[in-house]
Amino acid sequence: NFEVQSKARAADAQLKKVQSEVSDKDKQLKIMTDQNSELLRLLETEEAQTAKLASENEAFRTELHTFRQKYGALLTTAKTHEEMAARAAREGQLRAEEVRLLRAEVEQLKQQNAEMKMKTQVELE
Repeated sequence: NFEVQSKARAADAQLKKVQSEVSDKDKQLKIMTDQNSELLRLLETEEAQTAKLASENEAFRTELHTFRQKYGALLTTAKTHEEMAARAAREGQLRAEEVRLLRAEVEQLKQQNAEMKMKTQVELE
């Protein structure tokens, strides 16, 4: 009888130990489940943010491509205007030189005219 009681106590102690271990494992499992749920929520948030950033990145790439095209067009236009301005400057210089030459010719003709008037006056006298 004593032996049965001893075995029963040992079995009871073993049962309590196993129950305690099971309870600890249940607590650990609950903690791990909560942590897993939190990690899953964080992962879903991270994936959503990554998708949003990827979308924004694509939009920026498209905008950059558009800006590059516009820059190229503006650069071409600027070069054309620069060439036109250089041509206009050359033409302006040529016209200024032509005006200078015409003024010199006018001055020379005035002098010749004045000389002719003087000769004519002298001949008339």
